Amino acid sequence: MTTRFSPRPFREGLAFVNEAQKSGLADAAQRMKVPEAEARAWWDWHGKEVCTPWVIHESPEGIEEVQGRDGNATDMAALPLIVQDATEAAFRGKVYPLAREGLYRFVAMTQSVRNLIVARGNHLLPILQGLSALQVHGNRENHKPLNELKALLPIASFLCITCGTIASLAANVLTDLGFKTRLVGGLTTEDWNTYDNGHCLFEVYDPRDGKWILADVDMGFLFRRGQAFLDAGEVWQCLQQGPPSRTGLTLTPLASKIMDPFFSSPTGFNWFLRFRHNWATLEGKWAWYRRILQVVSISEGDKRICVGDREKVLWYEGEKSVEVLPYPEWRERLYGKQIGG
Repeated sequence: MTTRFSPRPFREGLAFVNEAQKSGLADAAQRMKVPEAEARAWWDWHGKEVCTPWVIHESPEGIEEVQGRDGNATDMAALPLIVQDATEAAFRGKVYPLAREGLYRFVAMTQSVRNLIVARGNHLLPILQGLSALQVHGNRENHKPLNELKALLPIASFLCITCGTIASLAANVLTDLGFKTRLVGGLTTEDWNTYDNGHCLFEVYDPRDGKWILADVDMGFLFRRGQAFLDAGEVWQCLQQGPPSRTGLTLTPLASKIMDPFFSSPTGFNWFLRFRHNWATLEGKWAWYRRILQVVSISEGDKRICVGDREKVLWYEGEKSVEVLPYPEWRERLYGKQIGG
C-alpha cells in the first residue's frame, strides 16, 4: 500500500499527476496550487511506483513477459529498431535478455514504449512479424507522411493505418536494411463498391531462399505451400486453380492482428462491423483473398504490370497506368531473372 506523503486526498493527487504528465510539473503545480515540495513528492511517487518497467516479447503465438536481472548492457534507447547483434538491453536499472528473435516492447507504465525487433543476420521472418504486430488496421494515422510514421515505429504502441500505408512503410524499412522490395496490388473482377475492391501488399526478396515472397503485413499473413513461402504470382495461380484444400495453399500468421473498432469512412460509416464478419473464420479469410486477388499487379516504374481479366483491369484503372499480360509473359517479365538474386 502506498505510504501517505501528502495531506490532500489521493484522488486530487492523481489528478495533479495526470495534469503534470500533460503540461509539465511546474505548470501543473502553479495552476492547481500545489506547493513545490508536495508537487515533487507526488512526482517522485509517480516515477517510482507507477512508471514501473514491463518488458514483453511478442510473437504469433502470444505475449510473454521478460524478466530482468542486475548487470550492465547497452541501454535499449541506444539500439535501433531492428537489432541484429545485441543479446541484452538495459532498461530502468535492469538488464533484459534478447534471447529470441521477434518484437520486444520495453514499457514504462503510463509513460512510454520502446520497440525493438530482434533479427539475427537480417533474418526476414522476425522483421515481418514485428512490423505486422506494430500495426492496427484503421485510418487514424493515414494522414501522416511516411517519414513521420517511420519515426514512430520505435516508440508507438501501434500505428493505426490501412493496407497501402503499412505496405509502403514496411517495404521502406526493409529497403533500408538492404532487402529488395516491390509493391503488390490486388483487384476484384466481381461487382465493385467503394470499400472492398482490392488490397495492397508487397513482395520482398529473401536471399536465404533465393526468391520473392508475398507479405500481407496488414492482415498479418504469409502464403505457403508445403515448406515454401510463395510469391504473388504463385498465390494468384493457386487461387485460380481452386480452393486451398485442393492446391495446398496455407496461411502463415505473422502476428495476432486486431482492427480498429472505430475504423470509419470519410462519411463516418463504421467499416469494422463488416470486416469483423468477413475475417471471423478461416473460410471467411480465404473468401476475401479469393475476391481481392483476382487481379494481381506489381509496380514497375510508373506502371503496374497486371495479370488477370484485361477488360476489367482497363475498365477500372484506365490504360495509362497499367499493362496487362497473360500469366506466362507476366511471370517471365517479373520473375524470370529473379531480380535481387
